[in-house]
Amino acid sequence: IVSAAVAIVALAGIYVQVHLTRVNALRASARQVYLAYSQATLQYPRLARPNYLRLKADPDPTELVRYQIYVATMLTAYDEIFQIIDDKEWVASFRYDIQDHLPYLCEQNDKKYFATFTEKTRKLVVAQKKAHCSDLAPILKDAPNYQ
Repeated sequence: IVSAAVAIVALAGIYVQVHLTRVNALRASARQVYLAYSQATLQYPRLARPNYLRLKADPDPTELVRYQIYVATMLTAYDEIFQIIDDKEWVASFRYDIQDHLPYLCEQNDKKYFATFTEKTRKLVVAQKKAHCSDLAPILKDAPNYQ
């Protein structure tokens, strides 16, 4: 009986250890994705606070494509975080970061694009789109006037 009890405790310990290892690996992965997003923000600050109308009007699509990838990286970073950490502070950070990108996201209606993200991220994007897409004037008015 004692051997069986020790075996059960050992199995429980192994389960806890495997679970903690998995959680730590997920957190490290989320941290790496968020660092990549942060690095992109430092490297391309104009993508963090874009002038979307100017990007769309540019005959050279290079910056627009770079911007689209930047937004996808931002959404992926938050998506990774939301899978592991469900804090209201991260949701507030997401809502803050997404504001400047709503002109682009309001035009982005491809279900296949949003299917790549988890349900929580999709719901947060949809909520922001519902709240702001009908009146983008304030966001567009505050867009930086880069030269």
